[in-house]
Amino acid sequence: SSGINAEYGGAEHCFQLVCGCRLLKNRQSRPITASFNSCIYFSSAMYNYSNYDQFGIKNDVERYAYVGWLIFVVISSLLGDTTILVASIKYKAFRLHKTVAVFIQHIAVSDLLNAVGNLFPTLLSMIHNSGGSSEILKYLRFFINYWVYTASSFFVCAITFGKLLLLRYPLRSRSWSSKQAHKLCAGLWITSLTIPVLHLVIDKNDVIFDFEA
Repeated sequence: SSGINAEYGGAEHCFQLVCGCRLLKNRQSRPITASFNSCIYFSSAMYNYSNYDQFGIKNDVERYAYVGWLIFVVISSLLGDTTILVASIKYKAFRLHKTVAVFIQHIAVSDLLNAVGNLFPTLLSMIHNSGGSSEILKYLRFFINYWVYTASSFFVCAITFGKLLLLRYPLRSRSWSSKQAHKLCAGLWITSLTIPVLHLVIDKNDVIFDFEA
């Protein structure tokens, strides 16, 4: 098995997974059924995926450039989203409908969670060029990644549909309160939990980690 060079991505990676499963099968005294999950588990157990595999980086120059870009994105997200939350909640600076302002606040929260739970660990991974060792932080990063992206998509759809309703029913929209909007957003947060939970329950081995814990 040491002769197999595992790379992440594309048909080559899938071919290597199949070959690995065939090797595992041939070494047994009796035939076994190798599922896709067992292929993933076998591959992740044999190989240590680095950031060069995960992001297609070919040299240190590209890695440092990506590190600089991630630092800029993380700092911009922290400053920008914090400003939005403080301005809209404390100073009531938004001259928008109350429901639209609530949707924007929840989008800002999801962006903050993404910066802290996803981009920042990825930044550490790029700096150290290692996959880390903490299982709890690894699964937490994966969970936040799927949860936040799903929730933010729901919020974008909600704010778009909400603006349509404001134009369609301008008189009725006056009775809509921010409390109702927060309840709707809470339901969207809970609903979006189903994606990462199902993924981890059904196929938790099909997870590739790429950060330094």
